[in-house]
Amino acid sequence: MGASLYTGRGKGDASMARLAVVCLTVMSAHAVPAVQAQSLLLAADADTSELVALDAVTGRATPIGSLDVSTVAALAWDSDQRILFATSTATNELLRIDPSSGATIKIGSLGTGCCMHGLEYNSLDKTLDGLQAVGPPRLYRIDPRSGLATLVAPIAPPVGRGSL
Repeated sequence: MGASLYTGRGKGDASMARLAVVCLTVMSAHAVPAVQAQSLLLAADADTSELVALDAVTGRATPIGSLDVSTVAALAWDSDQRILFATSTATNELLRIDPSSGATIKIGSLGTGCCMHGLEYNSLDKTLDGLQAVGPPRLYRIDPRSGLATLVAPIAPPVGRGSL
């Protein structure tokens, strides 16, 4: 699942290339020294399994590094601890990604039996919130230390609509 973003790649490259964006997160640029901006968008490219920085003004994608997993489905930035979290649909795990290289560390199994396609850091209680969108949609609270997801509630589709 994801969207396509068309972006220029490489120095002086004005051509447009398709970037299969499966997830985006906004973070401060000081975590990625190669990028000179106040804030940036990070994306996991589903076609190349790369972590890329996106310039929000020009749309240019700057490769940061190869991801150690092939199917990153969601990213979330913990601005308090400066940690980039991700979920993998291939392994159903919570991961920690080095935003300057793309190197991944397995934190643990989500324990949900299926994929987590949405992820957000909750700075109020220092946890992650996850959305499982395969099957009946569900909202989960995820422990960032263990990766274990706990069901918060099923999500009902909007009234008069079929599915999310």
